Amino acid sequence: VAEHVKPGQFVIVRATEDGERIPLSVADFDREAGTVTNVFLTAGASTMRIAALNAGDQLPTYAGPLGNASPIEKVGSVVLCGGCYGPGAIFPMARAHKEVGNHVTVIVEAHTRWLHYWTDKLRAVADELYVMTSDGSLGERGLSFDKLRALCQAGAKPDLVYSVGCTFQMSQQAKVAEEF
Repeated sequence: VAEHVKPGQFVIVRATEDGERIPLSVADFDREAGTVTNVFLTAGASTMRIAALNAGDQLPTYAGPLGNASPIEKVGSVVLCGGCYGPGAIFPMARAHKEVGNHVTVIVEAHTRWLHYWTDKLRAVADELYVMTSDGSLGERGLSFDKLRALCQAGAKPDLVYSVGCTFQMSQQAKVAEEF
């Protein structure tokens, strides 16, 4: 998988032989080391089983890469918005857009401080990083689409906007992007 994966793709994982197949976004990969990283919230039976694995344990199914890769080309200014599991999923895209010379703005959101992760990794590949919490416990109070709107109203003119998160967040990001 590490040899062939591209930003924006996912894998299918089964925690046990008789377990359900679940999709997980690829959050990072290292072709030389032959590793792929997935980020998930321990919420259901399958993710609980995966979280209980120890170093050296094996998954019966880890299939991929699957899905259409995100196009990566020099376009100028790219904004990547991530909420929930989205920060992990946008990391490979942010890194790839930075590598081709785009100006990369990252906006991440979570309800509260303890749900944020990978801000340091994202900061390392972003020209600008905005951290949002709906309760105001970290970064700015608000949602990622609020920040996108504020940036656009202040004169930012992104050439491309990606959004990865819950359906509500993605629909609101799309509305803001279409408006501007």
